[in-house]
Amino acid sequence: MPKKTIVTKIALGVEDPDHDVAEVRDPNGMVLVPAARGIAHKKAGEAVTLDSDEADRIIARFGGEVLEEIPDEEPAADAKPAGKAAAKPVAA
Repeated sequence: MPKKTIVTKIALGVEDPDHDVAEVRDPNGMVLVPAARGIAHKKAGEAVTLDSDEADRIIARFGGEVLEEIPDEEPAADAKPAGKAAAKPVAA
């Protein structure tokens, strides 16, 4: 999915995988503490990179500025799939 780097006049809470918390289970498999997503707080005026749709929604609602658009990384049309060698002609 394409991404955008934006700046807004509001603080944002964004996902932060470095602070994710795994669930904790007892020996019987009962969940004691559920898993939780990590959240990082970005101050107003601080650049943040989000999915393009989410960035557009935030800018439409709260205002802001797009600093950079990051397109999807698609392989070139003539690129070979990873791990595949070029086809060899078969002798008849």
